Amino acid sequence: MKSEATYRYQLQHLLSSSDEGQLFVGTQRGHNRTEKQVLVSCFPAPERSPDSPPALLLREHISTSALHHSAIAQTLDAGRDDNVYFLVHEYIPGPDLGELLARLTTRGLHLPIDVVLHIGRELAAALSYAHRLEWRPKGAVSYHGSLAPEKVHISLAGNIKLRGFGATPAPLPYRCPEQLRAPVGSCSGDLFSLGTLLFEALCGERSFDGSTDHEISEALLACHPPAIRQLRADTPAPLDALIRRCLHPEATHRYQLADELLSDLQDLMHYRQVDDGAALLRDSINESFPERTPSAAREVVPRGSLPPWEALSHRLSARLVELPRSMDPVRSTQVRLVRSEVSSQTPQSPSETPGASTQPTTPAGLHGG
Repeated sequence: MKSEATYRYQLQHLLSSSDEGQLFVGTQRGHNRTEKQVLVSCFPAPERSPDSPPALLLREHISTSALHHSAIAQTLDAGRDDNVYFLVHEYIPGPDLGELLARLTTRGLHLPIDVVLHIGRELAAALSYAHRLEWRPKGAVSYHGSLAPEKVHISLAGNIKLRGFGATPAPLPYRCPEQLRAPVGSCSGDLFSLGTLLFEALCGERSFDGSTDHEISEALLACHPPAIRQLRADTPAPLDALIRRCLHPEATHRYQLADELLSDLQDLMHYRQVDDGAALLRDSINESFPERTPSAAREVVPRGSLPPWEALSHRLSARLVELPRSMDPVRSTQVRLVRSEVSSQTPQSPSETPGASTQPTTPAGLHGG
């Protein structure tokens, strides 16, 4: 078994699980003990051909590798560990759309209209870019194919990142009627799925729902979602018409291009004078998730206790300390890094710290986490 030091990624906790694979929050270990959080999708090796990567992993990796857009999460790495293949994705420190809507529902609230428009505009821009990309690698798909709330990640600053192009088919309530007959995605199906997301973001409930998969499938085939303005009376009529067009039972009567949908959403935002949708979404995140705000998330070290050296090493850089040539660099570095934490709590004279120099050697920039 590999030693812990050889691992590039360490899984922290499970986010979701399905028959195809699992999604974890993990830590990427870099040089000089640097760490950053990532998302890791794990896929079991196929039983019949364990030496061949799963088709879904290959399609997602190839499809996403060609996409470079501000509203699309990047795929950073791919590999294999024993009998598990994995993809590493950009981590967004914030909730996904499903978490945000669930938190609002428990509080009896809806997203503001202008925030819904911002989310729709960002997703439509990402789909527009992906759909019309002229060059893509062999095996990549032009559609997303699995649009759902958990694929829409929101940063604490209110920015949108869409993940999962070419991944498994969307959960049943977010598929288009054509995907009930054949689960293959399409650009047209993406726009239908985006309509279901806008409906849910606006009304707080799914456009097509039921207590069983059969009931959901019947609702999708009938394709008659509840009247939006009965669920939310303050919905502007143009936004109502836009969502109903996305969810039309006949594919030929829906939006044919993501560009068209994007243009209509931008016109609505211009009419409503929405200048900074990200700031509005950020405010909704801060109100719904106060525990995730930067001030709440900041690590506080209790007074009278010191974190171990291993915890300090990635936060304090010895390169900032100018060491005398005559001193042992390893020992003096450790002493100075520990002293930088101690001196912020309990002042000590140089004679009280073994190995300390009589000259001040800890710059002010070293204090703090």
